[in-house]
Amino acid sequence: MANVTALSALLTQTTDQYPQASAVSSTIRTRFLNEGYRRLWKLSGNKLTATATTAASQLAYVLSADFSDVDEVTWDTDPLRPMTVDEAYAYDPDWLTTTGTPLYFYLEGDILHVFPIDAVGSKTLRVVGRGVPDGMSDVADEPDLPDGFDDALTNFACWKCALNLKDPSAQATYKAMWDEEVRRFKREATGQKVRPEQVSDHWWHPW
Repeated sequence: MANVTALSALLTQTTDQYPQASAVSSTIRTRFLNEGYRRLWKLSGNKLTATATTAASQLAYVLSADFSDVDEVTWDTDPLRPMTVDEAYAYDPDWLTTTGTPLYFYLEGDILHVFPIDAVGSKTLRVVGRGVPDGMSDVADEPDLPDGFDDALTNFACWKCALNLKDPSAQATYKAMWDEEVRRFKREATGQKVRPEQVSDHWWHPW
């Protein structure tokens, strides 16, 4: 997918579009842009890939994304099988310390456990699945979305800023614009047909 505008420009676009948003800190505006980004990402159905290099006798690895559903985990080129914590204890009561060649994995958010624990290290762990990508933090960061959806993110941020500032007129305006961008995203990026009532989003934070 092509990248849209970098974070620095998205922050500027937000205050250009809704000048009152300048009263909201850039940290909070960034949070709003990332929230919009993650919502669009989830709609896209795209998969994430994360990798890590194993270290000898290391049980857990922090991945670069928070996975909600995993399709595949491999160690080197060998597929690992999923296992729950209860299953791990039934398989080996000492699974937290047993070393050898990894056969199983247990995933919790962005923490991947492999067992037996890699005895040698320097192998590549690869995870493919669905989840939430890392948010933008550096001003040069770009969201991994189809080109042309800058307005979707800035409309979302403007809507959330208006909620923060208790500006009901702007809230309604930017919420409607965000809903329209969601419908367009579903049509163009996912091929879904969507009715206006399917977009409505009544969940929000007042900050």
